[in-house]
Amino acid sequence: MFHNPSDEELKSSFGISDELIPAMKGLVAGAYELYETSNAHMPEGRRIQAETIDTIISREGGDTPQAAKAIIDFVSTVENPATNTPTVHTDLLPSGHPLVASSRADVAAYYTNEPALPVETRSLVACAIAAAPESATRKFFVAQLIASGREIEALKHIEGADRILGDK
Repeated sequence: MFHNPSDEELKSSFGISDELIPAMKGLVAGAYELYETSNAHMPEGRRIQAETIDTIISREGGDTPQAAKAIIDFVSTVENPATNTPTVHTDLLPSGHPLVASSRADVAAYYTNEPALPVETRSLVACAIAAAPESATRKFFVAQLIASGREIEALKHIEGADRILGDK
C-alpha cells in the first residue's frame, strides 16, 4: 500500500526545494495510485517495483509535469509494449520486455503472461513470436491460432512484437 511521504522524505529522496513539495506530493500520490492500479492487473513477471517509480521521479529532476508524463509512459509501455509513446526509461523495464530483450525467446517468454490474451492462446502466441517471421514454424503456430478462432488479438500482438524486434 502507498506510503505518503513526509516533506522531509521528499526533500531527502528527490532533492527538491520547499516550494516544490506541494506539487511533488501530488505527483507522488498520483504515481503510486497508477502504479498500484497497474500492478493489480499485471501478472507477477510484469509488475512494476515501487523503487522504479521513485527512480523515474528522481531522474526527471523535480519537473512535476515531465515526471508525471514519464511515469504514465513507463506504465503504458509495460502494459503495451507496442505503445506509440514508449518510455525513455527502458533500462527499468521488466526482464524480457521487447524493448530491452536480447532475443525472440526472451520476448516470447514475456508474452506468455500477456493479460490481454486468453490463457489458452498465450503459449501459441509466444511460440509464434519465438519463431522467425517467415519460417514454417511461425506459419504453423499462426495456423493454430486461426483454427482456434482467436487470431485477431493474437496476431496483433505477434505483429507488434515483430515490429519492435526488427531483425532479432
